[in-house]
Amino acid sequence: MRNKLGKSIILGLAALSFAAVGFFTNSQAANASSTKVLWTNNLALYPSDRNVNVTGNYGLYSKPQGTKGAKQLLSAGSMGNLGQSSNSRYNWRAYQIAKTNKGYYYKIVTFNSRFRGWVYGGRTNSAFGGGIKVAKPMANSFLPFQTRGYTLVDPNSTAIWNSPQWTQYKAGKIDMTGYKNTDTFTFLKAAVRVREGDLYYYVVDDQTPSIKGWIFNGGIKQASAVGTNVNNSIQINFVTTSGVNMGSPYVLNLSTADLKPGTTLKVGTPLRSVVLNDFTGVLDTLSKNLPGGYQLSKLQPDLEDSFIGSTVDVYIKPIDANFTSTFKFYYLSKNVLVPLNIYYTPVLNDLEASSFTSSTNSAIPKNFFSSAQAFDPGSPLLRAISNGNNYIYNPSESAAWNSQAVFGDQLALVYNQAPW
Repeated sequence: MRNKLGKSIILGLAALSFAAVGFFTNSQAANASSTKVLWTNNLALYPSDRNVNVTGNYGLYSKPQGTKGAKQLLSAGSMGNLGQSSNSRYNWRAYQIAKTNKGYYYKIVTFNSRFRGWVYGGRTNSAFGGGIKVAKPMANSFLPFQTRGYTLVDPNSTAIWNSPQWTQYKAGKIDMTGYKNTDTFTFLKAAVRVREGDLYYYVVDDQTPSIKGWIFNGGIKQASAVGTNVNNSIQINFVTTSGVNMGSPYVLNLSTADLKPGTTLKVGTPLRSVVLNDFTGVLDTLSKNLPGGYQLSKLQPDLEDSFIGSTVDVYIKPIDANFTSTFKFYYLSKNVLVPLNIYYTPVLNDLEASSFTSSTNSAIPKNFFSSAQAFDPGSPLLRAISNGNNYIYNPSESAAWNSQAVFGDQLALVYNQAPW
């Protein structure tokens, strides 16, 4: 009797234990998949406005995290490493949004298509947040003094791109139909890739204007550097202080204005014996022909120890890239931004315009939209006229709608309709 009772108790406890395990297992499974997708849409933003970087605060998943079947593709730490990579292949493009009961998720892909998945984007969809933030893969730079008469270094291997390589998703090489080896190019714009810091020029073929696009600065050279008389010149290599050659060699032709009276030039003549003592003219000429985005370094070799006909390294350093934000006008209608058809384009003075520029790609401060000089009393940005209606600038809404913005982004300036 005692044995039967003991077995009954043991069997009862075993059954209870099994049920308890089943209960906890089912409970954990329910918690693991408790995130529910309410809707999914493609992002309607302009493609370049969907360029993002990952913050490293959240991982990448095959489906929104917490939904049934979601698998982690990259940890938060791995995402952080990609976000800090110096390789533009790991810029990201957001292209879908999903609303869940726990917030918003975005589907993103690296520009080289290696990684693709869902990342948490915050509790609101008014701006990118959570695991992603707005990114600017390239920044404006400076054109050299000479912008015409350039040729390709190697027409067989040099590529011209519709955007600097890896600065836009699926950036590609342009059609070079009609190009001839004798063609020359003109520089129209200059930009640096933010992750690498290297320089690209936007060029147009002077003989075939349909050929235009972005080219790495090492792929193009000055045609005028060919065939220079070595009896009155020196070849200049522009080199960073870390020893990297930038751009094409420049041939410095010495003019009579740079030379001491009665000077005769020939190969091997020391510069110190023929050039005026302060070298002002020589340095001025060099400064106007530097690779775009660079300036002369204070650290320089002794140019006066060079010889006519020789090759000299001149040290250069980057000019800080300017990150300038543009802006568009909107009015707020039922918590939705509606573009304003502005009657006139506001003209800002230099101080007002400078508010939108920074030397770094840093976050725009929260008080920018109320305290920046661009919004001081009397600024043309404080009022707008659209379709015969007056609108008043709203600094608090502007700040809210640009909460994730960095210098270099396009900003949304928000207005309310005036009561008059």
